[in-house]
Amino acid sequence: MTGHDFVLTIGEVARRAGVSPGTIRLWEQEGLIGPYRSSGGVRLYDEVQIRKIDRIGYLRNVNKLNLSAIKSVLRDEFVEEPEPVEQQRVESYGRRLRSMRLRKGLTLAQVAEGVGMSISFISALEREQAGASVATRQRIMRFYGTTEHELLGTERSTRWGTLTTAANRQRLYDTFSRVTSDQLLPARATLGATYTVVEPGGGSQGHYTHDGEEFILMFEGTLTVTLAGSEVYDLKPDECLFFPSTVEHEWENTTDAPAALLWVSTPPTY
Repeated sequence: MTGHDFVLTIGEVARRAGVSPGTIRLWEQEGLIGPYRSSGGVRLYDEVQIRKIDRIGYLRNVNKLNLSAIKSVLRDEFVEEPEPVEQQRVESYGRRLRSMRLRKGLTLAQVAEGVGMSISFISALEREQAGASVATRQRIMRFYGTTEHELLGTERSTRWGTLTTAANRQRLYDTFSRVTSDQLLPARATLGATYTVVEPGGGSQGHYTHDGEEFILMFEGTLTVTLAGSEVYDLKPDECLFFPSTVEHEWENTTDAPAALLWVSTPPTY
């Protein structure tokens, strides 16, 4: 995906189209749309698929076309392209968290007790049937004795330099926060850096704090960052924001376009 793409789940595109998720699955079975899937098996719809779904809804509700006629129209209007390699690398927090728990030999009950949450919530989070705010994810990371940076990170190479490209970077998509993060640095680096895309309506889902300092450089769109509950910044392209992570902070994309930014933190606690 590029910074211009954004990703929605089946429930989100169904609400957008005014139909049920079952109808979206039917359109998939009929070959009208072709979502890609995260490594955890979750259907994800990019900008092209979302435009297709909007078009199907119009042809169905306004022009009263049947599925066969709609398929013919879409064939003329949309040129299919091979699935980008980057999309095949999209993973999810749920899958990573489950893998981490299993590597440490922990049960759901042990994790739930350790973080003070219910077993059903931890299980739903791993199965991507529930979402978690940034503050909640950090709480779980502290229990595992790791950071989100390490959860996303690539291994340091045997060379002095570690080169990553759009094709081989680790990418993670969180359906709850509606955020896609590309890890730019090795897991053992002393600072964290991600190329982050926040979809419309996405954000931290509440305020949080942690050790260190943070720096944001905006590339596209607008991101609203609130510090200490009252200091508000509507960041736009080419604007930068630096702040201590120990101050309560929250962030949200309140616009109807994706926001793309470079996010640097030290130490890499997030």
